[in-house]
Amino acid sequence: INSLDIMKSPAKNDLKALIASRNSDIKVGSDGQMMIRGSRGNNLISYIDGVKMNEVQSVPSAAIGAITIYSSAIPAKYGDTTGGVIIIETKSYYDLWRAAKLKRSAEAMR
Repeated sequence: INSLDIMKSPAKNDLKALIASRNSDIKVGSDGQMMIRGSRGNNLISYIDGVKMNEVQSVPSAAIGAITIYSSAIPAKYGDTTGGVIIIETKSYYDLWRAAKLKRSAEAMR
């Protein structure tokens, strides 16, 4: 899920709902835990900028650059889980700098 899709999504304020709305294999349980393909909620691992988290943490949608979801065929580097992997990459300084530069050049063309 890229940052443009995130910004246009009606569920952009709730990260778990956003992820569940984009992939039918993912469900959010009544206790708030995410499950991929019916696995237990504690079998899902999430990474935020390479840091392993036991559950999906709340990140402001404006700060997310991309979300990658592995619901099957999990790469070996994420091999300590059987439920699935959610990888959240935040925007870097250069992403924000490029966006500001594009905005300034668009305003200058008016």
